[in-house]
Amino acid sequence: MTPKLITLHYSATRPEWMRGLGVAAKIAEINRWHLDRGWNGIGYHYVIDRDGSIGKGRPDNVQGAHTGGHNKDNLGICLLGGHGATAEGEFDDWFTPQQREAVIKLVGDLQDLYKIPDSAVKGHNNYNATSCPGCDIPTWWAAVNKTHPKPRTTPKFNLGEFIMNLLASIFGR
Repeated sequence: MTPKLITLHYSATRPEWMRGLGVAAKIAEINRWHLDRGWNGIGYHYVIDRDGSIGKGRPDNVQGAHTGGHNKDNLGICLLGGHGATAEGEFDDWFTPQQREAVIKLVGDLQDLYKIPDSAVKGHNNYNATSCPGCDIPTWWAAVNKTHPKPRTTPKFNLGEFIMNLLASIFGR
């Protein structure tokens, strides 16, 4: 897969969901949910926790399972939270400032790496009838680009949590 699109999602979890546990544990739980659906593991490529930490799901070169009918060449990023969100909300209604900054950096870096245009950054609700991710991502992303000019820097990944996530995805819980 050569990424050409980026789609943002929410997990539809409450802010206190799995509080006190790291992003790797939360990714392992989402992985379990997706395996229970008969998928080949977590459908997202990245997960952003409420504290802004980023965890890795599927490798970027493996097709995701996050946007029905539109997964080809599409990187899925899931922001934890969004429970009760409506499609008409604002990004900051559902997500933390730390998530905002992390997703801005991550999406910008992925755009730079894969030469993905701003017009290819969308929300799940731009493809399917859903409130996910709780706002109009193309409008939000255009506003972000006015206030966060490039270049962006790559957020730091937690290597220990990445390894735990990888092991959980290989061996299960």
